Amino acid sequence: MASLSHNHVNYQTRLALRKADKNPYINGWRANGVRDRLGAFIERGVPAQFEDLGSKQDRVIIHADFTANNILFDATSNRITALIDYDFACISHPSYKFFRSFDGAGGQFRGWSNDEANDAMALRDAKLHGFPSPLPAATKDGVKWDVAKAWEDALENMDVKRPRNMNGIDKVADVDTVLRLILPWRVSNSDILRLQSEEVIINCKNENETQLVGLLGRLGF
Repeated sequence: MASLSHNHVNYQTRLALRKADKNPYINGWRANGVRDRLGAFIERGVPAQFEDLGSKQDRVIIHADFTANNILFDATSNRITALIDYDFACISHPSYKFFRSFDGAGGQFRGWSNDEANDAMALRDAKLHGFPSPLPAATKDGVKWDVAKAWEDALENMDVKRPRNMNGIDKVADVDTVLRLILPWRVSNSDILRLQSEEVIINCKNENETQLVGLLGRLGF
């Protein structure tokens, strides 16, 4: 069972930092003063980011990896027959499912990015404030706007909680992004590391540091 509270996130963040300390590429983010800024954010920033989160005590079952890859279909009826792969399942606040699932459908909700002009940031804004009309043109590697809008319409028709009606989810998403950036999977997953050259790994680390520093700065740290 997991809860989405600043105390729990503080614990997760400190755990990620301990793992980052052992990573030879990240080295605990001790270079360039990043570690000190992270420490200040954990102590003062994380609690502040949770202040506006609505319905803090709400809890639901979270699959935490709800994507098309983990759904089985009946090819004859086109109906869903099973949801599999519950490795990361937990009980948490409804916002957490949008941080960890729905990526393929354009339904995942992400924190701030230092590339504010990219499709992902435009989609984040649409999920918070409403989709534009007409929809932006889809690009090869960008947001599939028609799919994302169809997903949003389905959630609205079912009157379920989603980013647009969860007060404070944008601030908590930024905390989740900091947590992801502390221990980026492309620099910490042993299987991925074996497939990448030293140059690629270092570039990934540097890109993550740029994003992490930018986000901490935006949050006042």
